[in-house]
Amino acid sequence: MLIAGSDVSGSDVDGQRRFIGFVIGTAERINSIFNNLEMDRLHMSRLDEDEREHVRNTLDFSANDIMAWCFNVEKQNIIDYIYNHQNLRPKNRYKKKIYDHFDRLLLRMFRSELEDFTFSHSSRIEDLNVQCDKDTRDTIRVWHMNPNEEGRVYDLSDAIAWCNERNFSLDGCIERDFGNELKNEMEIDLLK
Repeated sequence: MLIAGSDVSGSDVDGQRRFIGFVIGTAERINSIFNNLEMDRLHMSRLDEDEREHVRNTLDFSANDIMAWCFNVEKQNIIDYIYNHQNLRPKNRYKKKIYDHFDRLLLRMFRSELEDFTFSHSSRIEDLNVQCDKDTRDTIRVWHMNPNEEGRVYDLSDAIAWCNERNFSLDGCIERDFGNELKNEMEIDLLK
């Protein structure tokens, strides 16, 4: 059975929701990763510097029964730019509509990779249960997946987003910078 998790990271200076971590894997692999970490749960902002370094040096997503992505999406900056733009069509002047459109575009950008993985594990993305907090719950619903309470896979997505925000790469984590592409698509779809 596959389980997934997603979390966001950002700052007041560079923009909230700048990075999105997304992890999917088998329960066995998730438990194996935590056994290697020698932790039951983790939240990067609550760890001391030695523990954070241990997590950065130990996390490895290169096995074939797990996939991890970190997307640089500049979400809050792009949403604010579109919402405050003078060319925003009146029918699109609802923040929820702009957020939902952003989320659909983002899924489209990595959907084929995700579907290849789920298909190889006899599953569909619509059947995924995704551990997340309130910051990502609406995104998961827009993706037609099932939001679940925070757990170990959510913790891994937190670590991914936290590390990428600080320019730390993790073994096996696929990093994608979709910021410009998302902004261009949002401009085409909502401003012109």
